[in-house]
Amino acid sequence: ILLFIWIETSNEYFNFDWVVYLGTGQWIFWSIFVLSLAGILTAYSSLLLLLGFLLLWEGIELYLHWCHKILILLVILLCILFMFILCKFWSERWLVAGLSLQIFAPYVHLCSVTLMVILSWPLAFYVAHLEREVRMRRHRMTRSEKKRLKRCNILTRLRGLQVAVGLPFLLILLCLYLMPLGIYSPCIQEKEDLGPKPAFFGHRGAPMVGPENTMMSFEKAIEQGAYGLETDIYLRDYKAANIKINLYIVNEPWLFSLAWCSRINSVTTDNIPLLSQINHPYFFMTPRFYMFMWLLMDIVSAIFIFAIFCFHWRREIKKEKLFKASAILTDTNSTSQSEKQ
Repeated sequence: ILLFIWIETSNEYFNFDWVVYLGTGQWIFWSIFVLSLAGILTAYSSLLLLLGFLLLWEGIELYLHWCHKILILLVILLCILFMFILCKFWSERWLVAGLSLQIFAPYVHLCSVTLMVILSWPLAFYVAHLEREVRMRRHRMTRSEKKRLKRCNILTRLRGLQVAVGLPFLLILLCLYLMPLGIYSPCIQEKEDLGPKPAFFGHRGAPMVGPENTMMSFEKAIEQGAYGLETDIYLRDYKAANIKINLYIVNEPWLFSLAWCSRINSVTTDNIPLLSQINHPYFFMTPRFYMFMWLLMDIVSAIFIFAIFCFHWRREIKKEKLFKASAILTDTNSTSQSEKQ
């Protein structure tokens, strides 16, 4: 939610401030406040999750100070508030989520595979630990035939835990490996199929370098290479005049790159100085290059995951051998002491 708010607000900060002004009657740069707040809360939540994971990994009891509990509750409440505002006043802006997936889907896939490789380390440790526990219980069970039935139930539970933990991981990993077969991105195409660079329409001129809806802003937009200009005429009742406003502003380079790859002829923007410097769409790649990255990532990640599981498996086997050796030594010592007596 915070990431979506960041993407949408950074692309349409002027419209965001305008929407807030219409609701509150006060003109304040709310976009800067929201961007800063979303960035701080995202960094805080991510750091807290990372520290919690590391503490649990080391077997340390997780204890949150009361201030962290209050801040976590505040983050949850703010996310609920932002969701309500988005659904109530900016429901049409959810289109950005789908558009962002079209351009970022290949990179989300690669990052997801990398994340699965990282998660395979604690998962392999847990599965191997369960396997060692099963073998150790079997070793003990041969010496106590009376408790065989009870311990068999315990072994069944341990095996069930292994399946419950390992099977979802393997299924998710398999889906990620096959995900590129269903990914569609306009930015994955041959170079000769790429259309011309979209023309710019200055939204209220060039508000980045001059006051919007002024002659100065219009002149600056033309100097920056604007193909056309867009201005606002204020009426008391748009519906009575049969006027509909359906304008989407493109200010971010990634969104402009998506429009370019989609062969859109022109875009309306506030950020002509930045977008005019883009000579090639961002995140553009050929199908052959993406296939190479896909196969390379899958093969390398599979090798790493296999090596991680083998490492933990061999380490647990060594622990099991040490346990058996110590058990045999203990039995030998107890037998010799009994013979002496």
